[in-house]
Amino acid sequence: MLAHRPDLVQLAKADDESGADQKRQAGLKHAYTGIWWYAGQPNHYRGIGGAGSAELGKAELEAESGALVEMIRTVKKDAITLELQNKFFDDAAKPLETKPLVKK
Repeated sequence: MLAHRPDLVQLAKADDESGADQKRQAGLKHAYTGIWWYAGQPNHYRGIGGAGSAELGKAELEAESGALVEMIRTVKKDAITLELQNKFFDDAAKPLETKPLVKK
């Protein structure tokens, strides 16, 4: 926020709430719930808010936007997923006729 909208940041209050993972679902092993983020971060952020800076935020925005651009490019070039999806649904419609594809 400091890099994009510093006018919305009240840095003096940044450490008033914890950004630590509260591990409130730590007892669930190998399980996922729809409230996993809230269970861990009830204050809706992770990290140390007071350690933020415009420079760090700018670096994070650049890294994340670069990763997003790369992901979009790879998805647009992908020809395998649609082929696999169509094969899956075709085979699912006639499960007794499906032949194993895994090579031994």
